[in-house]
Amino acid sequence: MSANSGDGPEPQGSYRDLSSVTGSIELRDHLEGLSRSHENDFRASSIAKRLMRYSRGGNVLDAGCGSGLLSLRLLRAGNEVTSVDAEEPMVGFTRTTLLNGGFADTTVRQLTIERIDELGSQKFDEIFCCDVIEHIEDDCLAMRQLRAMLKPGGQLILTVPAHQFLFNERDRRMGHYRRYGRKALVKVFEQAGFKIRAVRWWNISGFLLNVIGSRFVKVKTKGFSEGFRYGKRTWLSRCGHWLLGRWFHLFENHVPVPVGLTLIVVADRGHGDL
Repeated sequence: MSANSGDGPEPQGSYRDLSSVTGSIELRDHLEGLSRSHENDFRASSIAKRLMRYSRGGNVLDAGCGSGLLSLRLLRAGNEVTSVDAEEPMVGFTRTTLLNGGFADTTVRQLTIERIDELGSQKFDEIFCCDVIEHIEDDCLAMRQLRAMLKPGGQLILTVPAHQFLFNERDRRMGHYRRYGRKALVKVFEQAGFKIRAVRWWNISGFLLNVIGSRFVKVKTKGFSEGFRYGKRTWLSRCGHWLLGRWFHLFENHVPVPVGLTLIVVADRGHGDL
């Protein structure tokens, strides 16, 4: 999701309303858990490594910086990074992550994509937008706004949750308007004026687990618990994390698969004005 300068929460615009008690608590717990363990979390660290393989570097915008893990990796790679997120807790998590990583002077702002032009005339060589546009009602408009922030020749690296048939109550509580199929996502990119270079499925293991789980009412409506990822570490959970980390590193990040729980798209800004 999307990040501010400390003036208090900004209006969320067309972002899904997360004001319900259940949704707010679940989202907060998810973010707090991820912020505590992101560098050791098998999913977060694995997809960050995969996305960094697409990076060309330079002046980079992390649009929807979340816990700050990707921003930290980009900074460690020698890039100039601006991090934004729509949610105030995310801004705090990212600032803490970057401070602990030795990058206290990095720009981190609470800002929605609808208001991304408030960054001024600054243009970017590269934009990362991870698990963000599913939270925005007019995703095509958001994509056009991201494209407007790219320099000529710049690229966008984006991820979204895949497969609308897996959409459940947990997606609603997390503020999702939708999940995406490949064709639908490609259409949004093309309508926004991007030139797609690569589309890749990722996390086939998570897809299979969710397909099997969707046959059970409790999982279908509530989704899987993330206690395994963020809960108290035991010797069993540590072994599980190590094994899953190896799986994601050796297989998910290197072997093209025909289906997955996440879609990754890499696209150039393309030519012409908006």
